[in-house]
Amino acid sequence: MWIVGLTGGIAAGKSCVVKAWKQAHDVAVVDADAIAHAITSHGTLGHRLVAWKFGREVLDERGGVDRRKLGELVFRDHRMRKKLNSILHPLILLHIFGQLGWHWLMCRPYVLLDAPLLFETGLHRITQCTVTVWCSDDTRLQRLVERDGISEQDARDRMAAQMDQDEKWRRADYAIDNSGSREETHRQLDHVAARIIRPSRTLVSWMVSPIGLLALGTAAYCAAAPWMDG
Repeated sequence: MWIVGLTGGIAAGKSCVVKAWKQAHDVAVVDADAIAHAITSHGTLGHRLVAWKFGREVLDERGGVDRRKLGELVFRDHRMRKKLNSILHPLILLHIFGQLGWHWLMCRPYVLLDAPLLFETGLHRITQCTVTVWCSDDTRLQRLVERDGISEQDARDRMAAQMDQDEKWRRADYAIDNSGSREETHRQLDHVAARIIRPSRTLVSWMVSPIGLLALGTAAYCAAAPWMDG
């Protein structure tokens, strides 16, 4: 199974790229952000750990994690952010590997690993190639303020809390500039996808899938059977 790591700075438009990639090329997606939300939903282990470590000040009226309050806390203080990461990252990794294992069992030739902290957490080491989505800082700032309803300073704090997107560009195998029109972004996406999704890689992915390994084992046994009987 070929794992493609996808990352990008906050508000760079990574989700739009993932959606377009999934629709155009029918690729399975493991979404680290969605996993992070799921493991901190009310009643989960992640929810209980966050409440224990940060107190009721980050909870809403119903006792669930108030993501806005938690975000304001951790994006302004790197110590708080480090504490949160120490709680959630092991749980997130467990779910990521579980989903990747499931897609392998389902014989998926390609899986898109959508992870904002792909390089920071070392997840790029389990991928075969990496793609970063880039966008101008001014555009990202405007998107953050409008999307999340936060102040410009809060938006800048959130942008500064992540690895510089130019550094992600340098580290990635491929990059998509999402500063232009949707059509231009889709053209870049199709170009990158064409370079990654190749028939030879699909064949190799199938050969190391459960069905492929079973078929290869059966073929090897059948080929060796006459010699074993002799």
